[in-house]
Amino acid sequence: MGYKHAVRSELGDLGGPEGSKTRGFHVHSVFLVDADTERSIGLIDQERWVREDVQRGKKNQRRQLPYEGKESFKWQRASENTEQRMGGKMPDIISVCDREADIYEYMHYKLDNRQRFVVRATQNRILVDGELLLFDSLAQTEVLGKYTIVVPQKGGRKKRKATLQVKRKKMTIQAPQRPGGRPEPVTMNIVSAEEIGNDSEDRLHWVLLTTEDIETFEDCRSIIRFYELRWRIEEFHKAWKSGAGVERLRLQSPDNIERLAVILMFVAVRLMQIREALMLPNDRQHKDRKLWSEKTLANEVVSDDEWQVLWLTYEKKALPDKPPTVTWLLQTIARLGGWGDSKHTGQPGWLVVWEGWAKLQDRVKTWQIARQFSAGEM
Repeated sequence: MGYKHAVRSELGDLGGPEGSKTRGFHVHSVFLVDADTERSIGLIDQERWVREDVQRGKKNQRRQLPYEGKESFKWQRASENTEQRMGGKMPDIISVCDREADIYEYMHYKLDNRQRFVVRATQNRILVDGELLLFDSLAQTEVLGKYTIVVPQKGGRKKRKATLQVKRKKMTIQAPQRPGGRPEPVTMNIVSAEEIGNDSEDRLHWVLLTTEDIETFEDCRSIIRFYELRWRIEEFHKAWKSGAGVERLRLQSPDNIERLAVILMFVAVRLMQIREALMLPNDRQHKDRKLWSEKTLANEVVSDDEWQVLWLTYEKKALPDKPPTVTWLLQTIARLGGWGDSKHTGQPGWLVVWEGWAKLQDRVKTWQIARQFSAGEM
């Protein structure tokens, strides 16, 4: 979370160009997604901290710190917190992490505690058996199968179809040398998905370290899909910042910013759930899965008060006998926030969804007060 107003002098370094006027909090979030329905459930853990200026430019010195004293210990701490909160459900949890979590100690902790994970590899690690490194050994592994996906348009990237080849192998990875000696090796499964027929910079290539079974092509495809769902945490942060507007706060106390930021987390989760009620069926459809569809009724996603006030506000006519669909719901909330579908995609952004949702909540509260008044409950 970054800020440029007067409170920035009490906040921390966010990296980037030296002398940047933007300062703030570093944030590490853990977000739950249902693997079967792919619906967002919500946050299970979040850590926020301020990085001191004296740490800038001292990356090599930080490497000499004990594991527990490093900023990267956040991954293990988040898993510990998640296990404490999930209790007996922890064996059902799969931690899906980006390349920043490719840390030997973190994965050793997960394996020791029988916790499941999928971590994207960033380091070409030394293997116990053979002369090749991890990536090189995987490159020589037989292709298990291929599949085609649609890569959506984003920024300057055009929408395209991509064919990926899948490989898998079980490997024993040599532990890195540490100040106290070399820890024991770890054995885990490796899956790769590599785009073929594309030599450009945006070519897809994921190498995933995992505890999950890799016996069949379907097993590997499930692992890859779990990693694809990791993007949901980025969507949450976007909803939190651009939608709920946590970075638009202008409070003059870091403590007050943090308190309101926590409140806005729950708003961001709700915005995600409403938005994906429409988007999710378009992104991934399964005949054997119970997903929301474009025909799902609005009262399955929001309260009767919310859709009815929205109808009366926007349609300006009597309530229908049956609630409208979630397609109408999302797009009408966005229109209330100023969206005009100028790109003709039918997919509103976070800012207009948030502004429309905020306006709707004000009107719902007025509606409820008026109803109580007319019923003589005041």
